[in-house]
Amino acid sequence: MAEIQRYTNKITLKWRTGGIFQGFFSNLLTFCNNLLQFNLIDSIQNEGGCDSKMKALGRHILAEIYDCDPNVLNDRDLIEEIMVKAALEAGAEVREVAFHKFSPQGVSGVVVISESHLTVHTWPELGYAAVDVFTCGDKVNPWDACNYIAERFEAKHMTASEVKRGVFEKPVKVVNF
Repeated sequence: MAEIQRYTNKITLKWRTGGIFQGFFSNLLTFCNNLLQFNLIDSIQNEGGCDSKMKALGRHILAEIYDCDPNVLNDRDLIEEIMVKAALEAGAEVREVAFHKFSPQGVSGVVVISESHLTVHTWPELGYAAVDVFTCGDKVNPWDACNYIAERFEAKHMTASEVKRGVFEKPVKVVNF
């Protein structure tokens, strides 16, 4: 059983742990965390299931960016510059970059950061870009990078979701190498 209560700008989530709907409620919690991220709500109180305060190893933003400037999406050098600046704007430490221009159009690339990576694949003929920003730790906010990219692509629409990575349901043993 799930219950969502809205009190002014507070959402309370309640459910029983486990069961076939656990994945749904986990996705609901992710959605509510996105509302929190964009200051649409003030807080989340979570009872049962996943703990919104549970420490994740990383945050992974998957973004669908639409109605972009096709000239931007087809410019390999500009895409590389935007992606690197997005990483820096978010506070990441850039390690390596690799970008490729396809014929007749399109660009794919990756910016490897100490905190993980940013990737892009563009379809200029559709005005569309698939972007993901994966960061580990608390230092870098992946939404800052994602929003910077959408703005510089001159996007009119973006849909994005955040996946918490490395949230262990059971204790794990740490192996030191």
